[in-house]
Amino acid sequence: MAKSEAQKLKYKKHKRPHVLSVDIEHLGKKMEYKQPSDKIISEWDNYQKRYGWEDATDRIERMKIKEVVKQYWDTGQDVPGCVLLDVGCNDGYITRQIAEYCAKCIGVEPFVNLKDNKKPDNVKWYRGTFNDYTRISSTRFDVLLSLAVSIQLRDFGGLSEDQIAKAYWQLLSPGGIVIHETQKLANRPNNQEHTERMLEAFSKHFKIIEHGQARPSGGREYYHLLRYNNDN
Repeated sequence: MAKSEAQKLKYKKHKRPHVLSVDIEHLGKKMEYKQPSDKIISEWDNYQKRYGWEDATDRIERMKIKEVVKQYWDTGQDVPGCVLLDVGCNDGYITRQIAEYCAKCIGVEPFVNLKDNKKPDNVKWYRGTFNDYTRISSTRFDVLLSLAVSIQLRDFGGLSEDQIAKAYWQLLSPGGIVIHETQKLANRPNNQEHTERMLEAFSKHFKIIEHGQARPSGGREYYHLLRYNNDN
């Protein structure tokens, strides 16, 4: 099968600023890591399969993910295609669809089984927690997908909202963008409070450049957040 134009783009590693690791331990007091129950893991495992490939396509369109990653296409100015990180990628439906428009994608997923036979050539899976991935990452990214996952990073990963936002900032290149999707907000006070805290934390490191409805049900919202070049 012929590769897309984005997949043909050469990943020029020497052109990209690097971060040796993200030291979460020094981003503030770390809370206790909690192992999700088998029931919760089973729900996550069945989530994307239940909603399907078309739902992933719809989410990509609603949150304008394709438009963001295409900003990093090679325009003849020695600019590599988008290097993207998908945090909590589940079965990788969104990662695999958006990979067509990226030079390189990494999907991080600790619990849902990721099948290599469904992986495009420019996608790599990391089977482990976000916390673990930050310790071994040697790449800064153009785009980071944080799709309905930040509350899990808090409740199970033991990270505060400030630690999550700061880790995202450190993983992104200057001018990088976080695409952040909230959990269900309608009649969910806990999710609403978490979203308010995430937005406050993001405001220290990012500027909101896009905001809209992520999905028609549950009052979910999305934000495009542009990384400040200097840490505030």
